[in-house]
Amino acid sequence: MSVCGVSPNASSDECTDDVAVVCDNGGWECTFPNGVGPTITETCDGLDNDCDGFTDENVPDIGDGCLSDEGLPFPGHGACRTVGVKECDGPNASQCDAMPASCATLPGACVEECDGEDNDCDGLVDEPFTAKGTNATFFVKPAVTKVSTIANDANAIWMYQYEASRPDATATSAGLGNGYWDASLSPPNTPLDSTVACSVANRIPWFNVTPNEVEQTCDAMGGFICSTAQWKSACKIDPPATAECAYGYGAYGAACRTVATGSKFCNMADTFDLDSGTPGVQSGILPGASGLLGFCYAEWNNATFNATFRSNNMFDVTGNVREITRNAMDDYRLMGGSYATQDETSAACTFDFYAVEDDFQFQDTGFRCCFSTNPTL
Repeated sequence: MSVCGVSPNASSDECTDDVAVVCDNGGWECTFPNGVGPTITETCDGLDNDCDGFTDENVPDIGDGCLSDEGLPFPGHGACRTVGVKECDGPNASQCDAMPASCATLPGACVEECDGEDNDCDGLVDEPFTAKGTNATFFVKPAVTKVSTIANDANAIWMYQYEASRPDATATSAGLGNGYWDASLSPPNTPLDSTVACSVANRIPWFNVTPNEVEQTCDAMGGFICSTAQWKSACKIDPPATAECAYGYGAYGAACRTVATGSKFCNMADTFDLDSGTPGVQSGILPGASGLLGFCYAEWNNATFNATFRSNNMFDVTGNVREITRNAMDDYRLMGGSYATQDETSAACTFDFYAVEDDFQFQDTGFRCCFSTNPTL
């Protein structure tokens, strides 16, 4: 077929079998399919238009792998992102042939998790109940405890069941990002990472956080920083006064008046050894509701005192990280003790001696968020 000006490397049908060759007046006359021939300019159409042995070389990325949301701003198609290949999009351009999946077909269905991912594929990431997005059935529903002993208590609050963590936190990492959302309320020249506060078990809590960050990120979740009085009520399972707990520690009743020993303990230096194989007491932070701890929770689901309304236990109120609460303007109290607490009396529900300002931060200090309405509805 080289008699027709076709490259020896050209092997596609349009340059070989589909070419008619006849002898006309002592010379070869070649008739190519429409749009094909050695003098034709290559276009993106799946044919070797110029018969040089290469197809669609005028668009170099044809056949390359690609994503369905290529070119879209974050989060793109979110969890519905799919993989495909580049195909022709007109004579001189390409496009991805991948189409986004339906979140209903995914392993997690469309449930929005607090994980930095657009799980329900509505263009929003970790959206709270106050900004549910276009797919309003699905939004982040944090694990919360209703702090009340009355079924229809108009003054009830909902508090994070677990110490707050970041979306990218794991059982071994606290993740990254600050909780500053508003430049007018944040320290000068500080990046606004706008990190979401999650309430999820088995994650390292968000520590080394300032009260200022807590105020902003809890507000962004549709809630607020817990007051010191609210935190005390949650810790003590209060009222009733006849058997209130001295510590945020199960089980309700007489057994919760002290941080027990043996199989019942919280993550505090004087009651828990992070590494019993090393001499001395080893202290360190644990993921929320760690299986290494025994009964370390305020037992809010105990029907003994609340036969009408059953709530969720509130984990790690005693120990692990101290929790920032707001007592008054520019007066924040650190509650519940931490993994570094040496004396359990300073982890008691009513111990509010540690007062700090809004820029305080320390390695053993975290927080929870509170809500005036149920954030899961």
